[in-house]
Amino acid sequence: MSKLRTLILGHKNPDTDSICAAISYADLKSKTEEGEFSPRRAGEINEETKFVLNYFKVKPPKLTESVKTQIKDIDIKHTKGVDKNISFKKAWSLMQELDVVTLPAVNEDGDLEGIISVSDLQTHI
Repeated sequence: MSKLRTLILGHKNPDTDSICAAISYADLKSKTEEGEFSPRRAGEINEETKFVLNYFKVKPPKLTESVKTQIKDIDIKHTKGVDKNISFKKAWSLMQELDVVTLPAVNEDGDLEGIISVSDLQTHI
């Protein structure tokens, strides 16, 4: 499993205090806790902040436009495909063994034919 990644950002229209707080807090957390802490900004950097960052030779934080969870944020489990004619019992056992709630059903060429989910199994039992 990958290290927990935490984004640290201030308010939407960041001033120098907000940007510097995100940078310094991310640095502190990185030195005192396990995980990955990344300073971010929620808006454009103003001229004063650019001056301060340039003066101290500090890279500006990356822009984060949204903090809504995206697919790329999810730790995806890659599961080998199963024959679409697999029995319910085998599918259920495999889901428990792999600790997953879905299995990809594939044809003989390995192409995806569909998804078998726990709810599919529950509905048809």
